Amino acid sequence: MNVTRSPWGTVQQQYPLAEGIVRVHTAGHGGLVLSDDRLKAMPSKFKLNVYGKGRYFEEDCEAALVILAFPSDFTAEQYQEALTTAKHFYPTLVQ
Repeated sequence: MNVTRSPWGTVQQQYPLAEGIVRVHTAGHGGLVLSDDRLKAMPSKFKLNVYGKGRYFEEDCEAALVILAFPSDFTAEQYQEALTTAKHFYPTLVQ
């Protein structure tokens, strides 16, 4: 998957993290971008991103939702960090 534009601007760097999951960086921000297949596979309870349940999940909070949705694609440490973030920003989602 090649991503050239994002809600945060032109993509300057991108790194595939797993099949259908790409980390992107722009001049000012970044996040995770999901392929159509990954977005379809994502449980609806994790589609809480501000881009209308679209494929873009910003790096500060929303990326945690992707990690929680697909834990086998990330390390245990990344999962724990995502859980901590989600508890703070989405307290009704995780207990």
